Amino acid sequence: MLDAMGWTKLVTRKVKVYPQLIKIFYANLSAMDEDGMLRTTVLKKNIEFDAETINHVLHLPNSRAEELNAFTKGSAKKVIMGDDWDEARTLTSHNLSLEYRLMFWIYNHIILPRQGSFGKFGTPDCVWSAYIVGQRSINLGHHMMRHIVYFRRRTTLALVYGMLITLLMENAGVDLRGMESRELYNYELLNDSSLKKMGYVYSGRMNSWEMKQKRTRRTR
Repeated sequence: MLDAMGWTKLVTRKVKVYPQLIKIFYANLSAMDEDGMLRTTVLKKNIEFDAETINHVLHLPNSRAEELNAFTKGSAKKVIMGDDWDEARTLTSHNLSLEYRLMFWIYNHIILPRQGSFGKFGTPDCVWSAYIVGQRSINLGHHMMRHIVYFRRRTTLALVYGMLITLLMENAGVDLRGMESRELYNYELLNDSSLKKMGYVYSGRMNSWEMKQKRTRRTR
């Protein structure tokens, strides 16, 4: 399924992740412009990107299929489970084959990562799964952009897309040498308190979070 969707590299690729810089990336992220661009600043480097940029850095196909409207929740269940499945019956991950469970895990942790319980299928879960099982074209960069915008609006922000953000920073020429890299955990959150603890201050003049400058003592 992943090969058919063009997502194999997305799932198997490994890159370094920089949790502190990811927090700054989100903290400085602007609202989406009318031209569909998002902009942020990391280590005084301006980064701007859109769905096409995301598809480029992740080696994803540039599909025109942006909206997922081919299925209702009921019809999507039949694509996943077969024509004999009762549309009114609740679908959970326990009903899935091992292959489809793996697909559902990838959807919830890599494609559109989120927090919370993943057992019961809601309408988006059913529709996305039906598209993947049916190997229908999806503009994944477009949906990742929307997911980033959704998380940006939250007061306490779950840090998602660590690999993508590393690649966007590299694409913009951010110098990552010497920066701390480690695994990014799902429970790590972003708020003003966590940024201040990391030694960052908000600059009203720059309208962004920047590393606090160390004061040097004057010698007489």
